[in-house]
Amino acid sequence: MHFNPTLKPVPRPREEQLRSRSVWGEERQADIMRLRVGVIGGGSVGSGVAEILSRIGVGELYVMDYDFVKKHNLDRLLHATQKDAEKRVNKAKLLCKRITESATTKDFKCTPYDKTSVVEEEGYRLVLDCDVLFSCVDRPWPRQVLNHIAYTCLEPVVDGGVSFKLREDHRLIHGMFRAQTVGPERACLNCLGGYDPGLVQQDREGSLEDPAYIEQLRRVGKELQHENIMSFSLGLAALEMIPIPIPGMLGIYETSLTATLITLGVPGAISASAMILLRLVTSVFDIPATGYAAYRYRYQVLMKNLPGSA
Repeated sequence: MHFNPTLKPVPRPREEQLRSRSVWGEERQADIMRLRVGVIGGGSVGSGVAEILSRIGVGELYVMDYDFVKKHNLDRLLHATQKDAEKRVNKAKLLCKRITESATTKDFKCTPYDKTSVVEEEGYRLVLDCDVLFSCVDRPWPRQVLNHIAYTCLEPVVDGGVSFKLREDHRLIHGMFRAQTVGPERACLNCLGGYDPGLVQQDREGSLEDPAYIEQLRRVGKELQHENIMSFSLGLAALEMIPIPIPGMLGIYETSLTATLITLGVPGAISASAMILLRLVTSVFDIPATGYAAYRYRYQVLMKNLPGSA
């Protein structure tokens, strides 16, 4: 990403960002401070994402969410209080107010959009002014729109989700969260299973708010998941942050090695490039190794199912 030095001059480093700057360097910190980032959804994940962005030094944030704080949000929503729930405070307005107080950039600006959505023309046009978007929504329609923006407008979209598997008695079996960046030359959200395209029209028509329709989805095993806990929300928010300070959209493994190299004195750009090259080299061996394993597994299953096999 490049910035016009006249319109967006290189900002001066600040003491508040010293520890972060020591990890990824002056140049990367200057880029971060000149970013305009859109956070679509101010819920449990969106509030964590916005908090981290404001503290690492992002210069400007758009937060878009028309919903208000409810009592059942309080076990996961950063900055929200009982009074906010009682007063039905808008999530975007609350979030912008609180993170402005903790932001580390001098002229930090956070603009809440509480009257529109990314699925409406006004909201769609607004987010096109951002450099990168964070998809912190849990509905198929806005996810489809953000996926469309990533490829037609060449605007990177970082998306993530949380899922849990529960027993019938609601005892937890396991939980997981994942994040992905979508855009040209990358798999789209539909391909990655980020949303069910069959539910987009139902979302547009408002059927996903209809208790009778929700019950029908539950019966066929397609009910939208709403389970979440704060530790997973914040874990996902942290995972979604990786593409911002670390160039090349690295994963957890590469990020750890990159941080190690930087600690040893290797420049950040060289460290990240080395890890990308390492991933490209190892991927050459991933394909045949995976293919061989799949072949052997299928062969064993086939032999086991043949008539007369032991």
